[in-house]
Amino acid sequence: MKSKQHKNVPQGFRHLLSRTEVRRLEEAMGLRFREVQFGHLVYTGHLDPNGPIQSSFRTASVSGWETDAGWVFNLHCAGFRDELLPSRWEKRVKGEIMGAITRYVHKITTARETDFIRRPQLWLDVVIHEKGYEVRPTELK
Repeated sequence: MKSKQHKNVPQGFRHLLSRTEVRRLEEAMGLRFREVQFGHLVYTGHLDPNGPIQSSFRTASVSGWETDAGWVFNLHCAGFRDELLPSRWEKRVKGEIMGAITRYVHKITTARETDFIRRPQLWLDVVIHEKGYEVRPTELK
């Protein structure tokens, strides 16, 4: 992590990934993010245990651009209300988020044809529903 911006969040709110987990992710990928931001509270809604979709929020996003020296990436971790991610799913969700980031960065850095890729972004949303959870990655080019 070259640069860190960290917003302290009020009690009852948090970021999905800690600084330590981001460092472990960087080590596993063999790449340092140019900038890591632990941002503002984006998702302040409450968990709706009676709804078919109980909560939906973005946990993180990755953006990149190509330089003469290669690809450079930033990581942004959004803050959200603690109750939106039930503790029984947290470990699995973290693992899937970190895996999605690793696969995406690898995909971009090893792509043979990058002419169509300008400013790639990966958005990582989590949806909690009555049957469990889903991690929904969205790729933008």
